[in-house]
Amino acid sequence: MTDPLPAPSVTPVSRAAWERACARAGAPMPFGDLPWTDLGLTGDPALRFSPVVLGWEGEGELLVPLCLNRGRSQIGCFGYGIVWPLGNWRRERLPDFPVLARALARTVGHNRVGTLLPPAGVVPALDGLVEHWDGDAGRDTYVLDLTGGVDSVWAAARGSSRTAVRRAGAHGLTVREGRPKDVARLLDLHRDTMTRNDAVTAYDKDQVDFLLRGPGAGALTVLAEDADGVHAASVFGVGAHAAFHIMQLTSEHGRRNNAGHLAFWDGVTALVGAGVQVLDLGSAANVGQERFKANWGALPKASRVVQWKEEQR
Repeated sequence: MTDPLPAPSVTPVSRAAWERACARAGAPMPFGDLPWTDLGLTGDPALRFSPVVLGWEGEGELLVPLCLNRGRSQIGCFGYGIVWPLGNWRRERLPDFPVLARALARTVGHNRVGTLLPPAGVVPALDGLVEHWDGDAGRDTYVLDLTGGVDSVWAAARGSSRTAVRRAGAHGLTVREGRPKDVARLLDLHRDTMTRNDAVTAYDKDQVDFLLRGPGAGALTVLAEDADGVHAASVFGVGAHAAFHIMQLTSEHGRRNNAGHLAFWDGVTALVGAGVQVLDLGSAANVGQERFKANWGALPKASRVVQWKEEQR
């Protein structure tokens, strides 16, 4: 528990002001930024994005990507939630979660607030701020250690994954970083992949084009192609220490020529070259996804669910 603080001021901010504040704060995960938030809102239309700044006189301010939905509030709506200080924050840790949650809930008239945090060790800069928050183990995510470099990752991967990469090369596939002109093909791949999983593509070009603007936009998209076109894409959210595997998209032809494995491996290589230390591959929705992640050497680790509910009197 931290030293007690009085109730903070709660200041709603516009989208434009939020975008400026995020750029100034330099959070270690990109998921509070507007493009990522908009992806989450598209996936869950019942949510409403209502970002706020919490402030304590003499202590500083915190950015909170608050989302509202039928009597409950959640922090963040894509990937993981994050509460991040502006540059004027004077404490080593954030206030206790009930302090934050109570102020947010009373402002919007809700009685529940929650968020999802990455496993400990994935984002050390965040761990130091929130390690005192009480929470429960959430769904396992698969974490790949990149600190040993690409040679270490390659050696730890199962032979089937390494063979798939080699076969993709033998099929004449090459890789490159995605560019804005590839947005229509990215959506086609997303549609193909979702259809195979009995789901529907909710995104449009305006919502995903930032994924093709490069790591400066907090994203990296690697495409695998041959003379007939692009057959797979691996999409990553990129932070200072950690990256997050967001999408693995493959056409039917790409499934046959191992294009997805090649795109993924080139993405890992690029991330290691950029100094990323940890890759969070996300949770596994089925056995095939679990096998893909585990075969690359990723280990299951529990995410962290932090919740607060107003006690009934």
